[in-house]
Amino acid sequence: MKLNFKSAGRISPAFLFKQDGLHPAVKIAAFILMAVLIPHLKFSELLSLAFPLSLALIHFRVRRFFSTLRRMRWLFISMLIIYAYTTPGEYLRNWPIDLAPSYEGLREGFYQIARISLVLAGISLLMTTSTRENLMAGIYTIIKPLSLFNVSPERFTARLYLTLQYIDKTKKRNEMQDKISGWQEGFLARLSNTQDLVLAEIVSLDIPRFGLLDGLCVLVFLIAIGLHL
Repeated sequence: MKLNFKSAGRISPAFLFKQDGLHPAVKIAAFILMAVLIPHLKFSELLSLAFPLSLALIHFRVRRFFSTLRRMRWLFISMLIIYAYTTPGEYLRNWPIDLAPSYEGLREGFYQIARISLVLAGISLLMTTSTRENLMAGIYTIIKPLSLFNVSPERFTARLYLTLQYIDKTKKRNEMQDKISGWQEGFLARLSNTQDLVLAEIVSLDIPRFGLLDGLCVLVFLIAIGLHL
């Protein structure tokens, strides 16, 4: 297997809400930091975080986020019921039955739903604004310091890239096989396997350079970590 990792410069000026504005490693680090800090944020801080995420979702027209929320609606309803009836506190007044939820439970249930929704918004935004090659370049940049411990970031990134590529091609092949039958199925399957072997021999990723905006984002990350330690 031949690995070909090369460095590439920026083409367009860096801007926060531009697809190629941030280094992919900074995007991934931002999502990880957000996922770690969200459980410790207050309600006002969650609202402050939801505002820029909402603007980004609208700007990039991330429909995946809303479809994900729709699929998880029953999970959210179940969480709200569990928190409402298992969290001790002041019971809801004028409830028609004896088994009443608590105010604290409803509040915690809504908080948990908001936290999960923000994490889903972050990962949907990350997947929409980054191609697979961008994500692989970001992962490679993040794990590159592990080379000091005799860990090969090139090998790990190449294997992860080829695995994702194989999953996509297998999915497309299965969809194609559903439409055909007989000898055509086996013939096209062999052709697809041959093509996969050829394409999997070389992995080439463009590693962007860090810019001024990336440095500012890292500074913001450090400040956020310092405020919540």
